[in-house]
Amino acid sequence: MIDLAALHSTPLLADGSVGNDLHGRCAGRAIPVEALNQEDPEAVRAVHEAYADAGAQLLRTNTAQANALALAAYGLADRAEALNNSASALARTASQSGGVVMGALAPPPESLGTESPGTSVMGTAQCERAYGEQIIYLTDTGVDFFLLEHFSRLGDATRITDQIKRISDAPVLAQLKLDATGRTAEGTSASEAAAALVDAGADALGLSCAPGMRELAALAEALLRQGVPVSVMPGIRRQGRPAPYRGAPLLSPAAFAAALAPLGRMGVTILGGCCGVTPLHIRALAEALQSES
Repeated sequence: MIDLAALHSTPLLADGSVGNDLHGRCAGRAIPVEALNQEDPEAVRAVHEAYADAGAQLLRTNTAQANALALAAYGLADRAEALNNSASALARTASQSGGVVMGALAPPPESLGTESPGTSVMGTAQCERAYGEQIIYLTDTGVDFFLLEHFSRLGDATRITDQIKRISDAPVLAQLKLDATGRTAEGTSASEAAAALVDAGADALGLSCAPGMRELAALAEALLRQGVPVSVMPGIRRQGRPAPYRGAPLLSPAAFAAALAPLGRMGVTILGGCCGVTPLHIRALAEALQSES
């Protein structure tokens, strides 16, 4: 298990958009990408290996929506434990010597299982149970730490962070998805949200699918003030992806690397990508970081 509190030196390189890379395998099939952990494990392993070969030291499990609540929409709730177990094993097998496996958790879709569109289900007994079970599954497989990604609602992130700390000994990297003004869906600033997450028990903070590359430095600085390790894993546009990526610039691997590499000098200790980021982007970032060392 990694000690995130000890990350205060050379940046570690994380992977990119595992889910995006697997979406094509689900085309025309009413299954989530997480089902591929069992239905097409070689495809999942190949994605992990591509990122590891590109230089990624941290690999996220293909488990963003592998909780029983989300899987129930596909009739797969009873396979939650098996899908999480398979996902962790696939990421661990693909990781290079000394590689780190991140147990990925995403927020529940708005209004899933409720009668109020536009509202979060976090805090409901059904959701607490589903996430609690997934946290146990991933903890039992030995993930090195938990990665919260795509959390635009601070309330969701703090609740799940608190839940993880009550159930597991694994550290928590809580990443936020902020809007164009640098705020959460509730309107909370990056600085205030960072403080709330640390209070909830987060061991590290980060940005996931940030509003834009030009805003990364200022937002990262706001998180660094909390004195804990900080990650930056922004997304970019990929052809054919739906909003919010429509209209956003498509960054080349070189441009992506040029935007992220300087953040390591600021003190950001985990760099990687999210939606639209491929192994080519991670390879370019690895080369840029190596040239700076």
